[in-house]
Amino acid sequence: MKVFNFLEENFSQSFTQWVDTFAVETTHNNFRLLPELGTGNFKIFNIEPGLQVRLWECNLLETVTLHRLTQEIKRNRSFAIIFYLNPEAILQKKCGDNHQSINKIWNTVFLSSDAALDIDILPGKEVKICCINLSMEWLTTTLLKNNFEAVYKILIDGINPVCIFESAGNREIKKIAELYDEYSQKLLGEFFIHSWALYILNDFFTKLNSRDVKTILNQNFDPVMAELEKRIISPPGKKLHSLKKLSEEFSMSPSTIKRNFKKMFGKNITEYLREKKL
Repeated sequence: MKVFNFLEENFSQSFTQWVDTFAVETTHNNFRLLPELGTGNFKIFNIEPGLQVRLWECNLLETVTLHRLTQEIKRNRSFAIIFYLNPEAILQKKCGDNHQSINKIWNTVFLSSDAALDIDILPGKEVKICCINLSMEWLTTTLLKNNFEAVYKILIDGINPVCIFESAGNREIKKIAELYDEYSQKLLGEFFIHSWALYILNDFFTKLNSRDVKTILNQNFDPVMAELEKRIISPPGKKLHSLKKLSEEFSMSPSTIKRNFKKMFGKNITEYLREKKL
């Protein structure tokens, strides 16, 4: 299995690593996978110092690891937001956990380089991945400049690794698809990619800033319960889902939902909703 860590603060160093082990550079910052690894391309856009966009569009012949915790990236902390356009091609697991599960719900993950999460791309599947890499310095400056102090204090000022799973909405997916369309037609200019990256980042951190990030980062984090919480807070049509309907939708018994919800949020659903309405 080949390993290519997406999370490196020294972005230029990753070019050498990539060329040596994965691909050949065809044009400036545009790479073609080696035949023994698979088919497809990999593109790097250096937007500004500390901000970089990387695009995968390929079909692999063997599993490739996007992120694996190492001592080197522990020392040089950086961040990334990774969007999977086809999450069924991705395996995610906590480090040290032998159980791997295919990611069927979450098409976005925001993580720090010291996050204990392994991310693998499966072979034999069409893969489209967009990764926005952020240095510590760039992210710190941007969050403070744009009044995301709450997010800054928890993500940057805190000492714990960051690993937040999200489900990108139709608007985000449309913007990412737009980037791939422009890329395939070779129409990408510096202004387009720069404005695109800032739009996506602002949208992502605005959404994050409106949520209880402390809860998201706690040790009892359960991505299924996080999705369920979003449903009961903002139900479609403003009509609250019944526990029975939620049970059917999430393929869990009502008692399991109650138990897991309280484990993550520290209170039952009724208490949680009452508190939110105050």
